[in-house]
Amino acid sequence: MGNQSLCSSLGQWFQSNLFDTVLAVVPLAGEADLLPWLSTLSVGGVNLAFPCLGEQGLEFRHCAAIGPWELNPLGVRQPLSSHPVWVPVAGEHILALIPGLGFSPGSALRPGFQRLGRGGGYFDRFLSARPQGLVAFGYGFGFQMAAELPLDPHDQPLDGLILGPGSDIFEQGVHLWH
Repeated sequence: MGNQSLCSSLGQWFQSNLFDTVLAVVPLAGEADLLPWLSTLSVGGVNLAFPCLGEQGLEFRHCAAIGPWELNPLGVRQPLSSHPVWVPVAGEHILALIPGLGFSPGSALRPGFQRLGRGGGYFDRFLSARPQGLVAFGYGFGFQMAAELPLDPHDQPLDGLILGPGSDIFEQGVHLWH
């Protein structure tokens, strides 16, 4: 039910916020699964790209459809290496949907929304060289929201969060901040 709520709410929000390309991930076990919603985008003409571990770190590859996948050296599903590498185009509006282990609101000292990742720093390095036109949203379930997180200086802020039900705070519905 949480995945379905997230997909539905994200779809409604997306209709009023036009993006040319959506950067997304193939979910790990226990993560929110946006693939059902993403599959509707690929049919609707929105460009999709998924991350791969490349020689230079994280790179995104165009996918005309959801799957097939291969496993990277860390055992994570990623697009086939035969898929073309995504390169941002001037004027492109890009939405990056990034999962995390935890999320928190920003503070006066650290504006923006904060994300606790899995410790590899791949998304933080990608966001530190953020292409123009990119909006980065974290997503997950309500139980992943915390008042604050243990952050490192290299951790990059997000522009927004979309969290579904899963805690006393978020018993029902989906909450979107931006």
